[in-house]
Amino acid sequence: MDFTRYDQEIADLKKRPLPARISQPLVLLYGSSTFTFWGHERASLDLAPYTICNHGFGGSTAADALMQFDLLVKPVAYDILALYEGDNDMVENFSADDVLHHMNKIIHLALAARPQGKILIVGVKPSPCRMQYDSLRRAINQRLEVLAKRLPSVVFVSLDPILLKSNGQPDEALFLPDMLHLNEAGYARLAQWLKAGFRQALGD
Repeated sequence: MDFTRYDQEIADLKKRPLPARISQPLVLLYGSSTFTFWGHERASLDLAPYTICNHGFGGSTAADALMQFDLLVKPVAYDILALYEGDNDMVENFSADDVLHHMNKIIHLALAARPQGKILIVGVKPSPCRMQYDSLRRAINQRLEVLAKRLPSVVFVSLDPILLKSNGQPDEALFLPDMLHLNEAGYARLAQWLKAGFRQALGD
């Protein structure tokens, strides 16, 4: 596994100033390109009034996120850590148990580093171009949901309710032409759903 492939992207993230501490809760977005494509400024606008720090790095797996934890998570004094991994794991031949193993390690590192922080696990989204992996996607999400239920500071949110049509297929109108990443309408839905998840995580 090549952990050096993200060196430049991670170096750029480390150069970005961390958000100033203000009255609104600070959310750290950490994961793969579903967060990366959102960008820092757009995510900050969409997720207002929360203060946002976007440390997504595109193409990452849960193993990559675990490897970069000390660089990209530990320095941030977040109130909520929003985790999104598992999407790329499916195409890189990781099993559902592999994803669970790596995510469990990330979560326990986070709880140890910042005991007062809350964690929001964002389930792997149903993408039109990856429906051949849908059984694996559902298995990953089922394991992550069970993990969240075992830990008092962790909440799981599924993206199925906002991205699937009534026939159980992904709504292509919410995706870019690559049928993998969300478009503006997709991110608008994601923002409102995540904000509800943030409130749940904080007990509001």
